[in-house]
Amino acid sequence: MQELFMLKKYLKILIIIYLSIYFSSCVNTRPPKPSYSVARALETKVYESDYNSLLKESVNILQDMNYTIDVLNSDVGIISASRTTESKQANLDDERTDDDKTSILKVIAGVVAIAIVVSSVIFIIGKIFDKDGDEDEENNSYESHSNNHYYSDDSDYSPTIYRYKITINLNQLENKKTEVRVSAAGETERNGKIISTGGIHEPQFFQKFFTQFDQKTP
Repeated sequence: MQELFMLKKYLKILIIIYLSIYFSSCVNTRPPKPSYSVARALETKVYESDYNSLLKESVNILQDMNYTIDVLNSDVGIISASRTTESKQANLDDERTDDDKTSILKVIAGVVAIAIVVSSVIFIIGKIFDKDGDEDEENNSYESHSNNHYYSDDSDYSPTIYRYKITINLNQLENKKTEVRVSAAGETERNGKIISTGGIHEPQFFQKFFTQFDQKTP
């Protein structure tokens, strides 16, 4: 009976996975990668401030936002910084084409569908030939499995890790003006595996950064 109970639970999990894949094919939570012109408009802003002052403020702002400075080249105006956190800061661009996403979903859905059919057949056969359908035994098996499941949930827990990388490019213009371009990318890790990567082009992400500039730049 315990084997049948485990098989039934496994079948439910497979159905949930299948439905999740189906609905994920209809709704994509990751934004598509914007065009070059749209990306540049989000990433770039001109300030009426000298180059050296903005270079120093860029470092301060990144550190205030809990980023670690990895590269600082004052000659070419490049600053690169990174941050690792368990708190999601922005959605990553989905750089895959529609054909790529459709193909992957079809393969996964097909595998899960086959697993559901096989599990269903095994479950039905097990029901037919099972003659020990003792209710007390099933309850005991359920309690034992529930306790084991409780402890396995704790031991299998692994937090999602978010890594972000920001690059600032400063370009000195005429009349003591400086162009600031901020580009960002990130990756998501779970259970030691990278599950997603991509650029960042959410307006809120850049507004947060440029707001810091606006407050500290005359």
